[in-house]
Amino acid sequence: MRKKISQIILKNFLSKYGLLLLFFLLKLITSLAFVWVHQNFYSKYTPDYLLIYEDALHLANLFGDNFSYFWQIIIDKPVNSQEWHLATQPRAFFAAKIFSFPALFAFKNFWLLTFYTSILTAWSLWSLAKELRRLFPSTQRASYIAFLFLPSLLFWSSATSKEAILWTILPWAFIHFWRIFEETKPIRKSFYFISLSFWIFLLWQIKYYYAFALILYIVSHTLLYFYEQHKRRKQLIFSLVSGLFVLFMASNFHPNLHLDFLPKALYENHQLILQASSPESIIYFNLQPTWVSMLTNTPQGLWAGLFAPMPWEAHNFFTFLASVENCILFAYLLFAIGSLKKYTIPFSTSFFYAISLYILLLAIFLGLSSPNMGAISRYKIGFFPFLWYILLSFQTKKIEAKKTFL
Repeated sequence: MRKKISQIILKNFLSKYGLLLLFFLLKLITSLAFVWVHQNFYSKYTPDYLLIYEDALHLANLFGDNFSYFWQIIIDKPVNSQEWHLATQPRAFFAAKIFSFPALFAFKNFWLLTFYTSILTAWSLWSLAKELRRLFPSTQRASYIAFLFLPSLLFWSSATSKEAILWTILPWAFIHFWRIFEETKPIRKSFYFISLSFWIFLLWQIKYYYAFALILYIVSHTLLYFYEQHKRRKQLIFSLVSGLFVLFMASNFHPNLHLDFLPKALYENHQLILQASSPESIIYFNLQPTWVSMLTNTPQGLWAGLFAPMPWEAHNFFTFLASVENCILFAYLLFAIGSLKKYTIPFSTSFFYAISLYILLLAIFLGLSSPNMGAISRYKIGFFPFLWYILLSFQTKKIEAKKTFL
């Protein structure tokens, strides 16, 4: 009798949490693969995730040895570049600051810290997939595939990389933004607004261009939402003025986002990556530091951001694997375009157009600024899962009833 009860309990547990356990296990395996690949195939240089780990460990040691100095550095006290690997790289050093907190509980063990990171990133991705399933019930399969089983996402968001922090932060930013619209209680609405601001702040420190794209998504989604609500014209005008102000302020918080300086900043980053790239991994552009050149190269930049590398561009086993994923994505894009009349888009207009703008903006920006097949494969994971989610959702034949703001 006890054995039968135990079997029933185990069966119920696996049916409810089996997918979650499988995903956690897969995330741990890909994290180990991430470290193994870098140790065995990219051993000629010290990868950034290892430099971040060593600076995070140094900070964690300061927590016990010099608590006051630890908090001064966390708050942004300048440090001696001779004592730190990443003192001259503010975004990478900020990542080390974030990792210093879980490092306090990792007993100076890199693998234990990697385990913590994998759990946190996996939980954020799982929460985002669940939230999209809740908002758009008919896209459950698409949300699980795009955010739980996309190989490039699982691989690059590993260990102590900035991408691991990106995909710990980004899901909660989207989730809390969506819940601001749904929540009716002022206290909870205020909590979501404050937490969204906090996630954007962290994201800005790690990858400011993703933060700017997220702000643009929030503004465009809000405007489209109130535009659809014809009885809320006052909110539309207020959102339009507020949105333009927020975008203006955001563009002035970082010099690379100034309209006058953006082409030059993008060109300089383009040249830096070219200089550090081997000839076979380069994506060739004819880019100059002008707006005209940027706009002229936008179609090629968009293609590179979405689909590079393709199989004929692969120069090693790893870029070939990335190209296979890109080929499948391209096939799904053709399927989605051909199925526009047959299938109903299972999203609201506000979500669909706003997230499409987010994807296109980042694809163009990253495609132009990162003319390296390996680099673009890594950097684009910040928007790639959303593109997969949108395209996979076109298999949905009808919109299921839902009671969400979207």
